Amino acid sequence: MKIAKEGKSAFTTEKLDILFNSQKSALKIILQGYNVLAVPDSGVRVYTTIQHRLGFTPAFIAFAQLSNATKSYPISGIGDGGEDVIAEINNDALRIGVLPNGATPFTAYFQWYLMANKIDA
Repeated sequence: MKIAKEGKSAFTTEKLDILFNSQKSALKIILQGYNVLAVPDSGVRVYTTIQHRLGFTPAFIAFAQLSNATKSYPISGIGDGGEDVIAEINNDALRIGVLPNGATPFTAYFQWYLMANKIDA
């Protein structure tokens, strides 16, 4: 099966205009979600854990927005206030952690996507 961009024919268009081709491997979003984490002003890294129980380790991308920032950014990265945000995944769970900034408590918002090239995942 092929799906082409609007106004293009899947049978005659250039490869760049094909949005999906079932004969080609491609990562597909298999799970997605949104989590919120309350982060204290100081102390050790705090985590939120998302149990996916897929039985394999999927690819993932996650974005963070901290309540004291006006933008989202991909994880891993350093927030505007020096917050250290990390993410790790295995065949059972995605875990996202934030290290407090030592100044004030804040809220961390995460949008995450798990992907695989398994059609039957």
